[in-house]
This record gives sequence, structure tokens and C-alpha cells, in this order.
Amino acid sequence: MYALSLSSAFYLLDMPTVALAVAAIGTTLGWPFLVLTFLPVTVHTLIRIQDHAFLRGFIVTSVVMVLSIRLNHQFYGMWTSADQFFYDVVKGGVVGSYASESMLYYLKNGFYSFSFGYVFAWLFLIILPIVRNKYPDMLVVVSPVYILTGFMSLQPRKEERFLYSIYPLICVAASAVIISFPDLVRHKFNLNDDSLIVTIARSARPYILGVIVCISCFQTYHLTNGYSALEICKLGN
Repeated sequence: MYALSLSSAFYLLDMPTVALAVAAIGTTLGWPFLVLTFLPVTVHTLIRIQDHAFLRGFIVTSVVMVLSIRLNHQFYGMWTSADQFFYDVVKGGVVGSYASESMLYYLKNGFYSFSFGYVFAWLFLIILPIVRNKYPDMLVVVSPVYILTGFMSLQPRKEERFLYSIYPLICVAASAVIISFPDLVRHKFNLNDDSLIVTIARSARPYILGVIVCISCFQTYHLTNGYSALEICKLGN
């Protein structure tokens, strides 16, 4: 999560080399499936720039990969850097196995975690032409949300923690949609349109955010008080 957020931030700050370095470190030292989430920023960066960013990223990746493989062999006796990939996809991944769920598992849990914010994050794809006018590179940054969700939905074994890395990007996608509300009703040839419907759309944004925040606070309260160790002990008695 931290590596993906940091890499996306460096990308938006027009620091592609640093973004690639963070992506390499996050993938090799963190979680192997992060390679899917870093793919859009990496590919777009290599296409856009013409300097030695690829060579620098390759050097950083190679160094970190060698260190990761060496440490895995020292502590686990295995010459590997991404054993979890083989466990979840190659060796595992059978319906009926541990934590096997339906393909809609992540969509349902995403709504439970983010409420309407998760709906807005998926609406980003629908209003992409409008959002792109204000944030040209936003699709590259938030596309890992849809890539990782789609890939993980195809795997029989599902756990909510598998999508933790894209949680900040879900908030970014939802924010881009909410802030674009006035553009949805504004006349495309009149950027200074201040009609009543545009004013209502603009004024509705803080209220929508307030509803999402209130729902999140209620969820946090119920999780903290309904699933605490003290409550479990009370139920046991």
C-alpha cells in the first residue's frame, strides 16, 4: 500500500525515475502481486520518457531481487523471491479450497468497506472523458484498482487483505468523480456556466462526502465495539 501510494505520488509529481525505483522495491520486497498494480505507471513512464529510466529501474530491480532471493534462501531454505505467487496461483487456486469465494466477493466487500465511495470509484470509468479533461494522467494512477480487482476475482482463494494495496487509489478515484459533479451538468462549451443545476451539483459535494464519512465512522464504531476481545468474552460467558 505504501509503495504503491508513494510511486503514484512521484508519478504525478513528474518524477518517473523515482516512481520506477519505488515500484521495483515494493514489488520485490513487498508483495509479488504488486507487479500488476505498478504495471500502468511503469509502462506509461517508459513510453513517455526517452532517457535511461528503464536502465535505472532494471538495475534497482536486479539488486533488490538478488538480495530478496538471498535472504529467502538464508531464512527459508528456498531460492525464490515470490513464493506466494506459486502458492496462490500455481499450486493453489482450486474451488473449494481454503478461503474460496465467489467472483463477486471483492465487489461486495469493497462496498462494505467504502460504502458509496466504492461505487463512485467504479463510476470513474464511465465519466472518464470528463475527468480526463481535468486530470489527464488520473487513469494511469487509478487503473490498478480495476486491474488487481479483476485479477484477484478470477482466483478462487480470496481474502480482503489482498486488495489493501489499492485502498488509497480507491479513495483517489472516488474523489475525482465527486469533484467532477459540476462538469457532468455543465454545458461543455461554457466552462463558466453558473446555472442553478451547476450550483446544486457543486454544493452537493461536501454533503456527499459527509454521508460517506458518517457511514465510515459508524462502521468503525461497530467493528471496534462489536468485534473487540471484551465483546467476544461476554458472548463466551
